[in-house]
Amino acid sequence: MSSTQTNHDSPVPHPASKAGYGPENPDKGVLNVNKALGLFVRGALVAGIVLIGASTGWAEIAGEVVNDVGTAVPDARVEVWSSYPGGTILTSGNTDALGAFSLPSVAPAQFDLRVYKPSSGDPAFYPSVIRNLPDPVTNVLAILFPLGNVIYTPQVRSYWDTTSTFLGARLVEGDVLEAFDPDGILCGLAASAGNGSFSIYVVGDDGLPDGIDEGPFPSESVDFRINGLPAVSPVAWFPLGPAQEHHLSGAVFSYGVTVVGPPDASGLPGGQALLSFQFTNTGSETDSFDVSASIETGWPITYPVAKLSSVTLPPGGSAGVDAMIHIPSGTNDTTVKVIFEAKSRTLGSIAAGATTALSVTTPTDVSTGAGGGSVPTQFSLAQNYPNPFNPETEIAFSLRAEGRVRLEVFNLLGQSVAVLIDGHLPQGTTVVNWNGRDGRGAGVPTGIYFYRLTQNNQSLVRKMTLLK
Repeated sequence: MSSTQTNHDSPVPHPASKAGYGPENPDKGVLNVNKALGLFVRGALVAGIVLIGASTGWAEIAGEVVNDVGTAVPDARVEVWSSYPGGTILTSGNTDALGAFSLPSVAPAQFDLRVYKPSSGDPAFYPSVIRNLPDPVTNVLAILFPLGNVIYTPQVRSYWDTTSTFLGARLVEGDVLEAFDPDGILCGLAASAGNGSFSIYVVGDDGLPDGIDEGPFPSESVDFRINGLPAVSPVAWFPLGPAQEHHLSGAVFSYGVTVVGPPDASGLPGGQALLSFQFTNTGSETDSFDVSASIETGWPITYPVAKLSSVTLPPGGSAGVDAMIHIPSGTNDTTVKVIFEAKSRTLGSIAAGATTALSVTTPTDVSTGAGGGSVPTQFSLAQNYPNPFNPETEIAFSLRAEGRVRLEVFNLLGQSVAVLIDGHLPQGTTVVNWNGRDGRGAGVPTGIYFYRLTQNNQSLVRKMTLLK
């Protein structure tokens, strides 16, 4: 799983619904992912819960929308909000046949992204929200998770309202309403038309001796949820009769987790790639999370610092993990996908993640000098020294050939902090000093930073820590 403080409001499905969602089935839930910009950084990675690209001059907000098994979701609606909910929609658009979208940059430093799938009948997916994304950001991967199914019978009661709210704001188009009977059976499903309005048919049990529970019996109560979260005044009665106005005020609290993962990276065959990511509790309740990293090829992954598991975080609390990818010798000229994930232990249906592309290049060439040391003849970037540092550190790198070179420092949000070199250099080794100041001369705060070396179409990245 790029580097941002984002809020992901995942739905909290009813734990006893027929569809199998909720804490009793931890494999279900909402997952939001942001993949780092491919041209941003290659090498060891930025940390986080949602993967984000750095500023590259591409003024756009772009990515793709898929379902929980990775299939593209065409015609999904993608909205950029100044603040969700209650803010304004700055720009919006639909995904294409491949589930991809591209929207113009909207200028604010941060925005919230909301994704849903419009439907003329029962909605198919929960909407998904990712908070506090930087602008611009590219290669966002949003994952929509499916809703359950209602078994319709002749026993139907209609409820409606035009003033209902979610998290303090009027319902908007695509908000999902669900109804559950006392046994937790999903018996009603609808999407809001917007402006606080909804209309939902609640299905009652048909009373047949078939062993199927379709919904409530007459005079049983019905529990309503909005976007998977309980409504404040959720109970309605189900005697058959005319349509009934039923105001819903949904979700005074929220659950969520975001992941800021590393940008795309490059590694060496037989070597290692350090991938750092960070996860944040973006809900309004204290929660605990399990975190992990995996790679589609099954290459070994170790954790230089013990992997965090069952970590309890207050709202807004964050934690980071370093994952070391061990690249088998003889592997080169290939790209594999690394996946980072954080999953709520309180509600197993809540998870978030990010991915990055790990590009494995051809082996590094070395020649042995008279003293037995190795003289690099390949493009390389050394670990800064000292590390951690305060207030200064040295960064050494080697060039196989002369050419234009750029050495740049980034923070955990993928934002450029300082450009240390941007010009033509000869072949050989260069050592650069960084004094811990940004491009305006101001001292940067304690934290983790990344430095990227770029020459032609090659880039290498390493991580360093400033401790004051």
